[in-house]
Amino acid sequence: MGQIIQLAATIIHQPSIIVLDEPFSGLDPVNVRLMKDVIAGVRQDGAALLFSTHQMEQVEELSDKVVMINQGRVVVNDRLADIRRRYRGDALKMVVDFLPEELDGTEEVHQDGETYEVRMLPGTTPAHVLRQLLDKGVAAEQFEVATPRMEEIFLMLVGAGHE
Repeated sequence: MGQIIQLAATIIHQPSIIVLDEPFSGLDPVNVRLMKDVIAGVRQDGAALLFSTHQMEQVEELSDKVVMINQGRVVVNDRLADIRRRYRGDALKMVVDFLPEELDGTEEVHQDGETYEVRMLPGTTPAHVLRQLLDKGVAAEQFEVATPRMEEIFLMLVGAGHE
């Protein structure tokens, strides 16, 4: 409750910049939601919010721009959408009624329930794979380029050298 009171005391004066360090640490799910709602309101009112966290799902949910620092060195400094696009791989994620045995230009099919992940070979486009699925009568409920989560990107960038 102390963190919520501190945030309330901070925002009552309507500052233009708010700095938070691990704002959700130790909070139960109800108070995490409350804190996120308050932060969203502050952002909507135009305040810039700078927060430090190791919880990458919070970064994805609350951030427009991300700076990742490893051992005092900036390894990423960009808009969240641009970072995710830059580190997007060659995988497609799809929910389909069935997956044909052969899809030209793909390999390494992984299935998790109804969701398939397929790796595209170099030179293959998502449109090429989708066209094949539709030509073979596959009903696609979801079809997207698999974008890595920020946790995966963080591990790619600093995981090996992280101490």
